[in-house]
Amino acid sequence: MARKRIGVVAAQIDENNQNLFLQGFLNEAFASNFDVCIFSKYLKIQNNPARELGDSNIYNLLDNCSLFDAIIILADTIQTPGIYESIEKKLHSLYKGPVLVVDKESSVFPYIMMDYYTSFKLLIDHLIDEHNYSNIVLLDGYQSHPHSIQRLNAYKDSLL
Repeated sequence: MARKRIGVVAAQIDENNQNLFLQGFLNEAFASNFDVCIFSKYLKIQNNPARELGDSNIYNLLDNCSLFDAIIILADTIQTPGIYESIEKKLHSLYKGPVLVVDKESSVFPYIMMDYYTSFKLLIDHLIDEHNYSNIVLLDGYQSHPHSIQRLNAYKDSLL
């Protein structure tokens, strides 16, 4: 019997958060006798059009998406404008298997959102309750990003 294949679409997988997710995912996939192919750009956000075009070409390999039994898109890691949307459109038109989108809402595929509120609130509460810190500065990321909003809300709720 042929091993099943899962395609993972991401960007900047060497970043800590993606790396931790992939380590856990790969451990579970291999334990379940799945092969995993990872398609990743080097950076989340490109700094010039030539780099954007070149680095994003990795996703053209998804033209052969029928080779996979399932595909997971770590959508929030792909921050170059328009790239995630083109991947979603391509998979929606070409691929008939299951697709799961992680950390971004999708109108065409099932998606899951990570909870950044709970862990951040527990961290701030711990600093206040266990270490008596009262001057805690928040570096939360991009102002309109869903994770930043969750972290900011946790920070505010902890300080109430």
